[in-house]
Order: sequence, then C-alpha cells, then structure tokens
Amino acid sequence: MNSTKLLTLVLILTILVSSCEKETNFSSPQSHTLTIKGSSNLSHPNAAVGSMVQFQVWEGRLILNNAEDFSLLMWALEEQNLPAWETSIGFKSLRARHKSKDLKEHEISSVLNKDGLIQINPYLFKLDFEQQKVYVLSLEYIQHLEDLRAVNPSNSLIKIFDFEDDVWALLKESKTSENITESTTKKCSEPKSKNKQVQTEAASCVCTPYYWQVSTISLRYNRFGIWETVKAYYANKLYHVIGQNNNHYTNANLIEGRIYYHFNERCGSTYYGTLTLAPGQYKLRTYILRSNKKPLERNKSIINMFVSTSYVISPAEPIQHLNTKLNNF
Repeated sequence: MNSTKLLTLVLILTILVSSCEKETNFSSPQSHTLTIKGSSNLSHPNAAVGSMVQFQVWEGRLILNNAEDFSLLMWALEEQNLPAWETSIGFKSLRARHKSKDLKEHEISSVLNKDGLIQINPYLFKLDFEQQKVYVLSLEYIQHLEDLRAVNPSNSLIKIFDFEDDVWALLKESKTSENITESTTKKCSEPKSKNKQVQTEAASCVCTPYYWQVSTISLRYNRFGIWETVKAYYANKLYHVIGQNNNHYTNANLIEGRIYYHFNERCGSTYYGTLTLAPGQYKLRTYILRSNKKPLERNKSIINMFVSTSYVISPAEPIQHLNTKLNNF
C-alpha cells in the first residue's frame, strides 16, 4: 500500500513539473536594449551615436518592431562580442549552432535562431542558406508557424523569395497587388552582385629602393534578401629594406600619411573618403574603409574601387605613393 502511494505521489510530481516546464516555455517575451556606441569603423547612415534599439526574445527567436529596428540592431552588433551578447540575452543563434568562424552567413546568422527564424513585425522570416531562399509568413497567420519552420511547400500562405531579391520592397508591393514581380523594384539596369569575396594586390615598383610596400584591397558582398552588406578591407605593409635580408625587414618610421580612396556603386554613384595614418613604426595595418559621406556597408554592390596611399617617411625620402585598383567586383 505504501509503495502504491509512493508511486502515485511520484506520478503527480512528474505531471506538475511537466506543467511548469510548459508554462516556462510559453512565458512572456523578454525585452532587451542595445545602444549604438560608435566604437566600430562603420557608422549608421541615419541613427546617431547613442541611438537605442529595443527587441525581445521569445520562444527561442528574436522579435523586432519593424524593419528600421532590424537595421539598427544589425549595425549595433558590429560593436558586440557576438557569443557574449547571445549569452547575455539567453539566445541560441544559428551561428552558435554551427560553431564556425567561417560560416558564410555570419553577418546575419547571429540574429537567426537554430531554425533560421526571426520575427520582424509584421512578418516571420526563415532563411535557407543552402537554397538561397527567404520564406515569409505574415503574423496574422502565426498558427502556421510550424509550416514555415518545416518549409511546407503546400502552404500557399508562405511567400518565397531569393536572396538576390529586395524582399522588403516586394513585401510592400504585395500589399497592393497579389502579382509580386521584381522588375518594378529595380532601380537601375546594372546587374546585382552575388555573394562573394574578391581581392587584388599591388606591390611598390616605382618608388625609392630604400622602401618596400604592398597594398591589398578585399571586397566582400553578402546579400540575404532582408539584409545586404558591402565591406571593403584595405591592408598595407611598408618596410625599410636597404641592406637587410629578405623577410627580415624593419618597419618603416612613418612621419605622416594618408589613404585616399573612392568607390563606384551601382547606378553610377561615386563616393570619396580619406584616412589619416598614425605616425610611428609602421606595421601591417588593416582598415574597413568608409566614405565621409556615407558608410560603405550599404544596400548596393560596388562596381570598382581605387585606393591611393601617400607617406612622409624617416629617414627623409621623396613622398612614397602606391595605387591599388579593383575593377568589376
């Protein structure tokens, strides 16, 4: 009899614990705030330093109020240690699931849950990196969330887009027309770049024999339907080489220097920028370039980019110059 009572008690406790776990899973959304501090090399085109974005974590996914907040969050994450940020908000991202620093979708995978989902009101999005597809479900049909998670092809409520599409523009257009076409959203006839990274290198060959330098431009373009990035990286080496063995050069002593650059975007827009180099022993330096007029990380691909470096060096020599150009990105 005592054994029967004990088994009954254990069964009751198990049911109670299970009930509590279910209630925890469906608890209210947890709110968080992130501030743009201005500590990265990039700046938001509209939001000033100190701008805050609010978001929520609920049922394992991030929730944002609108596309503008999503943009703010993506910019603010440029300044964050992503693993620490995810831990602080209790969020398990797609990036963390893959545990790969080289994950090609790293720029957006930190805001997607393990199923590739994110909620940006009034829509739920699922990104499929293998198929290069974006699946969209309106929140008014949230009862079909499992179909979105599983990508049920028979559910006509789920809209399907390619990574190369301007999904936000197409969704806006779909509110007034059931016939969604990309052609009406094209802003110019130049082709869009696909996700890729390219680079070019230029070595010094016309300057003084006392110095040796190499300049590299690397451009990376990522497009995910709901978010796009274009980033240009500039790496430069400058050595004092006279009387020294190969690969054992002394870092040049830089008095002053400038990096001048411009890049051409799709549709004929050209932007210029200048970086001032810090004086002192010149080591390998890498920069994320951005224009004085607007950030380089934008929603357009780059046609070409030109970088010119100019140095004043000690011991005194004629001003050193090195030009690097990358065409047809």
